[in-house]
Amino acid sequence: MSNLRTFEDAGVELFGSDSPVSKPLSAAAILFIGVGVLALATAGWFGFNHYQTLRRPVVHVLNPLDIRTTVTIGTEKFELKPRTEESRVMEPGTYDITVVDGSGAPISKETAKEIPAFTDVVAYNVAGLGTLRDSTVTYRKDRKLKTDPDKSFPHVGETLIVKDDVDFVFMKPPMEISTRGTPPTKIQYFFGLPAQMESQMPWQWEGTIGALFYADQPEKALAMLIKVAALDGKNVRVGNVTRRVLQNCVSYIDFPFITKENCGSMSSIAALATKAGSLEPPFEAKVFDISSGSGEGSGSGK
Repeated sequence: MSNLRTFEDAGVELFGSDSPVSKPLSAAAILFIGVGVLALATAGWFGFNHYQTLRRPVVHVLNPLDIRTTVTIGTEKFELKPRTEESRVMEPGTYDITVVDGSGAPISKETAKEIPAFTDVVAYNVAGLGTLRDSTVTYRKDRKLKTDPDKSFPHVGETLIVKDDVDFVFMKPPMEISTRGTPPTKIQYFFGLPAQMESQMPWQWEGTIGALFYADQPEKALAMLIKVAALDGKNVRVGNVTRRVLQNCVSYIDFPFITKENCGSMSSIAALATKAGSLEPPFEAKVFDISSGSGEGSGSGK
């Protein structure tokens, strides 16, 4: 008789005959445990990836200009064609943000800008020259979409925009959603481009300037136009918009300067007029000084 004891014999001596080690696990039990361990590992993997997805924001970078720009956020480079938008997932953190044009000439630099985790909207708007909107979107029990223009708030002049609790981010809200089990109306929130809310206003620089004039903020509009003229003065579109603004706000030939309600201050008009000669197509616009009551000079197109 062999002196070698089996694993079962040792188990009986140590724990008694009722010990769980006295009987080997069946193949079905081993398979069940293996499936359970695999399920737990899979759930953990999906949970971790879902956590990472929520933690890392999608950063939207917009170039509202008619020139190429490169936006560098930390080590991430966004090389943008004119009038385009690009987005990618980034790690949250504190970053320096630099913007250069196609030739490498600097446009702007911002330091220590925070890109937070678990945030619905992170958007960078080059030079603050694009128009972005956040709006309420109301769904009624009849499932029809209702938007209220008075509750649409344009973001103009802002570069880094951070918002949370937004339902539709850079996407057109659907015409209907399920309202089962909800109050008679359900309010959702949108953030993105004006066209995604059925607006005809372009989000690029000229739409921003038009929106500011429309909102009775002429000083901001003129400051924006002066900034665009400095960045892209050889652009015919910039020259034509500048000409139209000056034609609306500065009388020509022998007429005195006529102030319209939304034309802004004399100093801002004059600052814009000084840019006119260097634009494409070049033109001359001399502004009257009405503060002293004198009117020498006139504006005339060339």
